[in-house]
Amino acid sequence: MEFMHADLQSRFVSYQFIGYDRDGKIFLKNKLRFFNPKAGMSWQINEKQQFCLSVAVAHKEPVRDDYVNSSPDSRPKAEALTDLEAGYRFSLKKFFLSANVYHMAYTDQLILTGEINDVGEYTRQNVADSYRQGIEFEGGWSVSEKVKLSANATFSKIKSNISKNSSTTTTIIRSKEMITTTQTFHFHPHSSARELSIGHR
Repeated sequence: MEFMHADLQSRFVSYQFIGYDRDGKIFLKNKLRFFNPKAGMSWQINEKQQFCLSVAVAHKEPVRDDYVNSSPDSRPKAEALTDLEAGYRFSLKKFFLSANVYHMAYTDQLILTGEINDVGEYTRQNVADSYRQGIEFEGGWSVSEKVKLSANATFSKIKSNISKNSSTTTTIIRSKEMITTTQTFHFHPHSSARELSIGHR
């Protein structure tokens, strides 16, 4: 069985603030229009296996502080994101295992670079090229009616090309997020489940 979905979103954001531009104007406006489409497909391979694929485009406008701490020469631009994801799930009566891979490519991502801008503030600056990619795992096992075990893990890589004084610095961050194991015990049909979470890196 195949299933397809699609979504189209249009957003309009308008900022109005008091400040000076190169012409000495005090009252300034910034109008932003975004188009955010996304689409996906899922396949039920058989009773035990499922596969899904999706692509989405999203935009995010600068926040108030990005404008307040900038000047006409350092006005922030909106971020753009293209997100590609693929997932697989294998399920049995008492056991399941799933994996999801993703690649998030950013254009003009706003990040803190540690530099001070031309008005003396530590601000977020647009980075022309950056991405985040990784893989997520999740699994669960119903040992009995009273005991259920589950665990998840995420491994990711982040890369940003930061321009400083006419040169480009590439920053790569690899992270291994917490692997969490959850044990759920049901002692009585009318009592709430008790959960014990154990995390380690």
